[in-house]
Order: sequence, then structure tokens, then C-alpha cells
Amino acid sequence: KTIDLSYKEISDNQEGKYLFGISTQTVQNAIKALEDKYFKGWNIFRKDDKTSSYSFRWEIAGLSKLLIWLEVSDVFNEKRTQKSGNAEIDIGKIIDEYKNIFQRIPLKEYERIELENFSLIGESKEILESIQMAYQVIANFLILASISYNKYPHTVFKDIVEKCDVLTESLNEAVYLNYKSGKIGMSCLTETEHGVLISEKIAPLTLNLKVTVADAIKRIADQIYDFDSEGTCRRKKKFSKKDDLQSRYLEILKKHAAFVPDAGYIEMMEDALLLNGGIENIRQEIDDFMNDYFKSIHPSCYRRIPFDIDEIDSCLRQPLKNYIIHYYWMHLFCSGKIVRSQWIYDDPPERCYDITLKERETVSNYDYRGFRFNGLTKIEKEVREIADNTGDLSNYEQIFNVVDNYVDQYAETVKIHQETKKIRFERISDSLQSTIVDDVEEIKQESELLIKTMLSMILKLEDSNLMEKMLDDYFGEFEKSDDSVYGFNKYE
Repeated sequence: KTIDLSYKEISDNQEGKYLFGISTQTVQNAIKALEDKYFKGWNIFRKDDKTSSYSFRWEIAGLSKLLIWLEVSDVFNEKRTQKSGNAEIDIGKIIDEYKNIFQRIPLKEYERIELENFSLIGESKEILESIQMAYQVIANFLILASISYNKYPHTVFKDIVEKCDVLTESLNEAVYLNYKSGKIGMSCLTETEHGVLISEKIAPLTLNLKVTVADAIKRIADQIYDFDSEGTCRRKKKFSKKDDLQSRYLEILKKHAAFVPDAGYIEMMEDALLLNGGIENIRQEIDDFMNDYFKSIHPSCYRRIPFDIDEIDSCLRQPLKNYIIHYYWMHLFCSGKIVRSQWIYDDPPERCYDITLKERETVSNYDYRGFRFNGLTKIEKEVREIADNTGDLSNYEQIFNVVDNYVDQYAETVKIHQETKKIRFERISDSLQSTIVDDVEEIKQESELLIKTMLSMILKLEDSNLMEKMLDDYFGEFEKSDDSVYGFNKYE
């Protein structure tokens, strides 16, 4: 045994016959596919060259096993995204992988840090859930439009064309701003409270978890391993320019590896390791060092807030509370309740007034899937009354209670509305006449196929790294007229 793990050691019951209940032959085929697709020139799963036995390096053992699981589980595999197999994509299974990723294979703390720091797993899962919901919504609309076409204005389909055009143009603008800023080396990205870089609600997403995990492995490997011309992996002699890090790293490294000229560090066997504290103790030292190091280079990981908060909370309740406090202070100032010296913001009232107007537009236009929030003017009225009667200007509890009451009422109304709509569509299905049963089922199937085909495109483009090329072909040469149309100049 060495510090690193053999295939037999990671296999089920350490017998070397199965891994995750899957035959060794299938696992070997999966490893070969992963080596060819994600680690060209790196023998990341091998002791030495391509013909040598498997070796799962301790620092990336958890991520390596997770990547193998994602490959053998077949959820993201290319054959499921071929033209003839679009309908085979199971969005539910893909979502389950996102939900269970940290339960599937135990990861060390630093492996999880590196995986999370460059990927938005929560957001990606949310997008997949929206994709899953999309074909149901499309089918519901087409069915309702079909059974009631003479009961609604004849402009409905005209409205669909217009709204799709507006949505496409809005998408075009957002993509252009993000795409061009990257091309010219100018970033309009900012760090959020989640510890990720986003701009205009744009975040770096990858729906294919295999790509995400493989990238995390490569980033860790780049920090601690060297690869020779044959792809053989050895731990680095020089880890950091910082003396304290380098000294600590070498102290641990020398306990489990011997330096051989022209070959680099070669792992010691179990007997030699026993003299230096034993395998388990040295592994723990490695883990402690890696945890400390990755925490130091990714401190933002420890400021993240949960991503699984309710949409109405994140998109209405919190923005509304931010707005209403600004509104409250604007009213205090404009009504003469406070003077300029009592103003609490760094920006002057005139600037805050402009900001408040924009915030108001955002919250006043909020709707949950077509169900509009219309309680803003009532909230503002109650807040004005609080401002006129308050003694403690900075006690916001009463104001937040007002917001919570209205948002809670809205959320409950939305819930009832959604449940009622669901029941109505179930009644349609129950009352179908035989003459249209096939048509309704085909609408559902075609809607599902349409969305699954879109997901198939996404997975193919991510796996083959073709998204940038597609955008290059789409935008072509940048035109100055585009800059003015899409407001790019505001970032310059």
C-alpha cells in the first residue's frame, strides 16, 4: 500500500470485482472514456503510463470516484443525447444527480470547496427543474387554447409571436453584453454574497455534472501534480512561493514520497510509511494541509447563503424590504421629519431617489408565472403612516412585518391559484372524449420532446466545448451599432 489508493482498495468490499455494484470491466471502459475525453495527456487514473495499473491519488480520490459514478450511471452520457435518442433523456434523473451529488460519494472538505467554488450546483438544478416544468406549461397552454379558441381574443397567438420576439431580443442583449465584454478582456462581473461572480443575473453554469467534476479535478491536479511527456503523474517538488506553505508541504511530502533524480517523487511503500507515522496519520496531515490551503484561496465559500430559498422570498420579499426602507427614508426626508444631517446614506437624497425609483419598478412589476403582485401601493401607504408616527427612526421591525404580511398573503394566493389550475387540467384529462385523446397526448409528448431536445443541445455543446464557437458564428464581427442598441457603452 501507498498513500494513494489502488482500484482494489476503492472497490466494493475491497475485492476488486465491482465498484458501485458495477462490474470492473464496465468501470475500466468508463475510466478509459474519461481519460480520452477530459484528461488527454494526463494519466490521472494511472500509476505511471497508459499501460500501468490504476492509482487513485489521495488528494482527488473522492472526486475521481464521483466522476466514474457519473460516467457509469449513464445519466449524462452522449448516447442519451444523440438525435435518435432525445426522448431517452430523463430530466428527473439528472435533477436527482444534482440533489444527491454530495451524498453519492463522500468528498473531502477541500474537494467540495473546489467543486462548489467554480460551479453553481444549486442554480443549475433550479434551471433543470424549470426546464422540466417548461414542457408541462407549454402543453397546458396548447391544450387550453385548443378547447377554448372561440372564447378568447383572436390576438392571443399574435401576442405569443410578439412576446417570444421580445424575449429573444432581451436574451440577445444579455448574451451580447456578456459575450463581448469577455472577448475584449473587460469584465463587468461582481462578487455576490454567494461567493460567485455574476453580472446582470448571469452566472457561470454547467448543466453537465461530468464537466463540472472533471474541471474541479484538473484545478486541484494543476496545483499539486506535475505530468511528464508520457503523462505520468508525480507530486510537485515546488508547491508554493510562500515559505511557510512550501515548508509545510515538503515536510508532509517527505513522509510518504522519496525524491528520485530525473523521476521526481516516488511513493513509498507501507513499511517505509510506518516509520513516518503510518498511512492514516499521513493522509490526515495531507487533508489538514489541503483544507487550510483551499480555504485560504477561496474564502468566499464561507460566506455563501443557501440557494434553496423560495423564489418569492428571493425575488420579491427581500428586494421589497430593501426598497421599502429606502422609500421610508425618502418619505422622512421629503415630509420634513428629518433634516439633511440625519440622512443615513452615503449618496445624497437626489441620487437615492433615482435608485429608489428603479427599485420600485422592479418590485411593482413582479409576477409569479403570470400572477401579478399588486400590494405595493398599500404597503407604501402603511409605511408612510409608520414614518409619520414613529419615534425610533431605525426600528424597522414594524415595517418588515407589513411587508411580510402582504407577501405571505400573496404567496398563499399564488399557491391556491396554482393548485386550482392543476385541478382544472386534471379534470380536462378525465373528461376527454375519444376523438381527441390521441391529439392531447401528442401535444404533451411533442412539448416534452421539444424541451428535451433543447437540453440535448446544451449537454452536447458543453461536453464538446462548442458553445463559444457557436456564439462566434452567431455574432460574427462586432458592430458599433450593436453597442449603442444593447447599451454596451454603459460598461466602458
